[in-house]
Amino acid sequence: WLGYLALLARPAGNAPVNGGAPELEWYPPGRLATWTAVLGALTVTVAMANFGLDGESVRANLHHALAHLLRLETAGQAGAPAVKGVSDPKALLDFLVEAVPPAAAVLSTLTYLVNLWLAGRIVKFSGRLNRPWPVLSAMTYPRAMAAALGAAVALSFAPGIVGILATVVASALLLAFGVLGFAVLHAVSQRMQSRGFLLGGAYAAVLVFGWPLLLMCVIGLGDMFIDLRGRAAARRGGPPAPT
Repeated sequence: WLGYLALLARPAGNAPVNGGAPELEWYPPGRLATWTAVLGALTVTVAMANFGLDGESVRANLHHALAHLLRLETAGQAGAPAVKGVSDPKALLDFLVEAVPPAAAVLSTLTYLVNLWLAGRIVKFSGRLNRPWPVLSAMTYPRAMAAALGAAVALSFAPGIVGILATVVASALLLAFGVLGFAVLHAVSQRMQSRGFLLGGAYAAVLVFGWPLLLMCVIGLGDMFIDLRGRAAARRGGPPAPT
């Protein structure tokens, strides 16, 4: 589906004179990134159906599966091996039950993103990519995506299966907005002497600590409403160069 959308195009306007081929408008990269979040959340949602169709069943079955996987035993279930160094297995399992669904959504969305980018680079290297490589630092998201993120975050506090599914959707969308934040950072850091250090530090901080991705999400959301890239380009006195 992502490959189909990536090669989807329509005429951008009237065909040139003398029977030339019309200029094509290709499917925007920002919408492709949006689809990776949708597919990432959908993949986890479908997988969660194996654990039950209500919140209690999902949590109970996921708790049992994680306990079996990690060979942990909670209070009242003595006699089986436990992970060395875990003083409170029940607390650890309770934390994992809450953390695994959103973490799986992030990992699934990231997998779709990386695979799409890698597939595009391989096809481009082979000379068979029909569309021009997009300017990723200029990609944008539909404004409805910000509303969807707000709704998902609000619903994540709901009890039962609704809260769990909303957390999954919110996590996938947060990663997508983190990617948009990096696109904004690439755009606004053009012509900075310390650009390499800034970008390298941002990527390293997200990979090592994780939580700076939330800052990138804020940057991505901010660009949607106050046009950070446009303001940076105006200060430079020209449009951003492709990067």
